[in-house]
Amino acid sequence: MLVLAGVNGWRSLLQRTYERARPWVESRVGQALGHPLQIGPLEGLGPDGLRIGPSRLLPGAQDASTVRLRGATLSLDPLGSWRRRQLILDLTFHGAQVDLRRNAQGQLWVLGPLPPGGEPPALELRMRLLEPANVRLWGLGADRSRPITLTAAGQVDLGLRRRGLELRARAAAPGLPGSAVLQGSGNWRDRRWHVALEPRGFPIQPFRPLLPLPGRLEGVADGRLNLSLDQGRPGCAGNLALRDLRWRPQRDRKSTRLNSSHTVISYAVFCLKKK
Repeated sequence: MLVLAGVNGWRSLLQRTYERARPWVESRVGQALGHPLQIGPLEGLGPDGLRIGPSRLLPGAQDASTVRLRGATLSLDPLGSWRRRQLILDLTFHGAQVDLRRNAQGQLWVLGPLPPGGEPPALELRMRLLEPANVRLWGLGADRSRPITLTAAGQVDLGLRRRGLELRARAAAPGLPGSAVLQGSGNWRDRRWHVALEPRGFPIQPFRPLLPLPGRLEGVADGRLNLSLDQGRPGCAGNLALRDLRWRPQRDRKSTRLNSSHTVISYAVFCLKKK
């Protein structure tokens, strides 16, 4: 009986502590991400941290993108926090549905602004998607009502004090072979960003809405693209190899195999700066 009472007392203490800390975590993390955060109820404590129920990131002030989670795990890195003199939180997301909606400036996600005249909080977020998330990209093609659908898993590290971000992810098209590796980093104080994209037999079908072509387009892409933004100046380099291209203009017609089975396109021609 004493053991049972002790366990119940410990659970009650953990629940009360979580409820007191939840508004602070929602405020700080939501402000950093630029989107209001609603954390779900506490479901328990495991070896990997606090297990949290369904949670979500709501539309932000600068974009309408959202994230819905089946659950999340929250933990503190005490040794890293002591060494770096800042709070380091590890967030692992489960069952994520990500809807990225392009705003009027062409941005899919806008991080939160710094406090006027103040320094950012000493906080670092390490966010992980261990299981592939469903990602929908809205507003990128001619038909704004149809999203580009992908799956993605990876990690994003967001350091507010250093004003930096690192991204490592692997994306795929649902039900199709091939993948693409994405690595990026940036600093919003220096306004410098860099992204490297490596498609590896990645199917081009999901991106057909981006092209002014009717019907069905098939094929796979390989290569490496390096994109950068240095204080507003865009830059890009790399090659994209397209293989096994087929185009079917209409549903009732056979697909037409394009003349070249291995076409290499220099990506630089698509990086002209808008006047």
